[in-house]
Amino acid sequence: LNDACRKFVQDERELYCYNIFHKRSRPCPVEINKYKCPIEEVKKTGQPFTAEHSHYDKNGKEKQYKIHVYPVFNNKGKLLYVIEYLVEITDLEKTKKLLMKSQHEKKVILESIAEGIIYYDQNLRVQWANGVAEEFIGLKHKEIIGLLWNDVFKSFTKPYVNLPVVNARETGEIQESEVEKSDGQIRIIRAYPVKKTNDEIIGIVETFIDITSQKRLEKEKRTIQAQFIQAQKMEAVGRLAGGVAHDFNNILTTIIGLADLLITADVNETVREDILEIRNSADRGVSLTGQLLAFSRRQVLQPKIVNLNELIVNMEKMIKRLVGEDVLLELNLDPEITLIKADKGQMEQIIMNLVVNSRDAMPHGGSILLETQNFHADDIYCKIHNGVKPGDYALVTVTDSGFGMDEQTKEKVFEPFFTTKGEGKGTGLGLSTVYGVVKQSGGFVYVYSEKGKGTTVRIYMPKAEGYNVQVEQKGKSKGIRKGSGNILVVEDDESLRKMINAMLKKLGYTIFKTSSSVEALRMIEKGKFAEIDLLFTDVIMPEINGSELAEKIKKKIPHIKVLFTSGYTDSAIEQHGILNKDNFFISKPFSLLDLSKKLREVMDA
Repeated sequence: LNDACRKFVQDERELYCYNIFHKRSRPCPVEINKYKCPIEEVKKTGQPFTAEHSHYDKNGKEKQYKIHVYPVFNNKGKLLYVIEYLVEITDLEKTKKLLMKSQHEKKVILESIAEGIIYYDQNLRVQWANGVAEEFIGLKHKEIIGLLWNDVFKSFTKPYVNLPVVNARETGEIQESEVEKSDGQIRIIRAYPVKKTNDEIIGIVETFIDITSQKRLEKEKRTIQAQFIQAQKMEAVGRLAGGVAHDFNNILTTIIGLADLLITADVNETVREDILEIRNSADRGVSLTGQLLAFSRRQVLQPKIVNLNELIVNMEKMIKRLVGEDVLLELNLDPEITLIKADKGQMEQIIMNLVVNSRDAMPHGGSILLETQNFHADDIYCKIHNGVKPGDYALVTVTDSGFGMDEQTKEKVFEPFFTTKGEGKGTGLGLSTVYGVVKQSGGFVYVYSEKGKGTTVRIYMPKAEGYNVQVEQKGKSKGIRKGSGNILVVEDDESLRKMINAMLKKLGYTIFKTSSSVEALRMIEKGKFAEIDLLFTDVIMPEINGSELAEKIKKKIPHIKVLFTSGYTDSAIEQHGILNKDNFFISKPFSLLDLSKKLREVMDA
């Protein structure tokens, strides 16, 4: 033992390594505390051995040592003894642990930051990157380490020659830029030069800040602003169109008058044909100004008493020729339809516009259903539907089996010059003309449509005051019929659900309400609603439609009666194969009177 080793010795009589270093009274096991005995390893292999162990000095203090053991052989190759020397590394190990702890803490901190971070050396090779940066770049840790900066940005939408990392190294100042990946992710990149005290740049720290959502919100804001500007522009265009159309009509009157006079004059056939062409062009101008005036609601109407059934029957042959042989036209006209006071020519134009739109929505054929019926708008209905006045209306419905519309398209259908047709195939004035004429006549119009399920357009025209309605002439009761019983209402539209509940309550029924088919079935399964007399459900709902819901509930409550409702007409619902003809159905929107009659019809059946 040299003097350095003697600090382990408490008793000079300790002669064995296990006495000296491990304070044991007998030899160590082959492995102690998961460490192999270096001396035993050298005896076994005859080769030098190095290990790190913990030993205790004579004061019982633990120290870390690096142990080197070498064998010594005689000239015959027999092991005589081993030499073991120890190098204390306690402070080195402490420093190493502190360093590892510091590195771990740094990694935890940098990985916790929502920004991506990359560290480049002075040659712009990646030395370190956190998980956010790796995810954004699209490379794993082992793939990104060592890459040059330009290889890091291969997945971006365009080549970036001077990204901030390059500029930061060249200028020694913080640089910033905005980049976008091919998948639409957008980041602001900032590069910070890392300098020594002498301003020598030894690396670059680069951060990535996600601004994708911010950019999306900015885009939505710009869209909303554009829509607002568009609405203001359309309002101005409407006023302008009305004024221009009115003035242009005066010019057309002169052209048409003179053309008619010239036609009656003694002119040759060639001149006559030219005059007729002028006359026909003027007529097309009259038609266009009529649409503009209708859109601006400044058209001079010539209202007369109109029977919608007679008007539609008279148009039937023309409509059939218009829609073609691959489109089935069906009429379902209420024989008791009320009379209206309207411009007959404009009503014909409205129906023609709607039919043409339906035909164009079915390029490969389909069916169009044209219906009339009476409708009463009561106070409750008018509260729900802003702008509708209480009273009696004649309802014209046009339903097609075309490709339908999504919500975005449906919101724009009444905007002038908006069209879904190809270039040169539509002016975008069809439905805006319908809207203008109906509004000017005191009526209102609603569109019901779903993508892939066709479209239903409903025109409500006010009853002609002072004229008897055919229902009254036949002596049928117009009074509201109250009743009693328990009704389960399943309607996913909250405003409609509230309206229906208010109607049913007024009619004397007890109401149980749910917002979805799933909720209704769950309550039935729990034994609630056992005393239900009638299920009143919307046909088209998410998850489970009305027909499926009715079938499931009837298995639990066989005696229950069912009344379906939808924005589509009853004939259209049958046409879509959703309902059987034996089921009861009431079309939205309905009045209190309509609902009271239908409920009594169902309850008494």
